[in-house]
Amino acid sequence: MLFGRTGWAARALGATGIALVDELLDLGHGDALLVLAYGGSYREVITVFAEAHCPGLPIVFVTNTLDRILARHVDVIVPARRGHARKVAATCRLR
Repeated sequence: MLFGRTGWAARALGATGIALVDELLDLGHGDALLVLAYGGSYREVITVFAEAHCPGLPIVFVTNTLDRILARHVDVIVPARRGHARKVAATCRLR
């Protein structure tokens, strides 16, 4: 991840289903999430938001469509008017 070049420990979370929940298990104090989602509410994004809420992790959400339900679960929303809807969903953990 490019964050490593600037001194930030980071890794991409890209699994789905139960494997995604397993990737989220080691999130904790001092972590933050940068979530990229184009085209709406993916199940994976909803799962990440639910799991991140428990330890109180800050969430930055980059999206081209704002879902009001998802917006309630994030700390910062960054509108991104590019990309193709329903093509990419990715998350990144920052520590």
